[in-house]
Parts: sequence; structure tokens; C-alpha cells
Amino acid sequence: MVDQIIDELKRFETNLKFKANEIKYSAEYLEMKDDLKIARKHLNSASKNVGKICSKLFKKERLTTLLNGQA
Repeated sequence: MVDQIIDELKRFETNLKFKANEIKYSAEYLEMKDDLKIARKHLNSASKNVGKICSKLFKKERLTTLLNGQA
């Protein structure tokens, strides 16, 4: 009888450890997911800035080409 109770307690302990690990990994996943959202926002912002700079450079180059062609 006592052995059965001990075995049951060991199974219960194993299940608790398993559930604790699941919760830990879920929390880590959520933290990583939040970090990815922040990184994605920064990347999108940087991409927009690069696009603006390229657009300005292209316009400047076109203007320079036009001015040189007319001179």
C-alpha cells in the first residue's frame, strides 16, 4: 500500500516537473515573440529610411544628370 502511494507521488512529481517545464518554455517563447515583434518594427523602420535615402539619391542623381545634359 505504501509502495503504491510512493509510486503515485513519484508520478505526480514527474508530471509537475513536466508541466513546470512546459510553462517555462511557453514563457520563454512569449518573450522571444515579443523581442521578434520589436526587432521587426525596427527593421521596418530602417527599411523605410533606406528607401527614403535611396529615393533622394536617385532624384539628386537624375537632377544632376539633367543639369549636366543641359549645361
